[in-house]
Amino acid sequence: MQIDHPCAHDSCKCMVSEQGKYCSDYCRDADAARDGLPRSGECQCGHAECGLPKASAPRQAATSTVE
Repeated sequence: MQIDHPCAHDSCKCMVSEQGKYCSDYCRDADAARDGLPRSGECQCGHAECGLPKASAPRQAATSTVE
């Protein structure tokens, strides 16, 4: 699995595989809830790339393929 593009959630700094769009359920759900509105705040996916401690959000590998 090749990591080749950024997560689709515009606050997120994670990279995802060629098969995924989001790095986590958090990012997918945040985009769905936002529905085109400007982003607000920092990403809370819980991955190291976004600089948050592991305990602040459910941990899921940044290489996942959440659609």
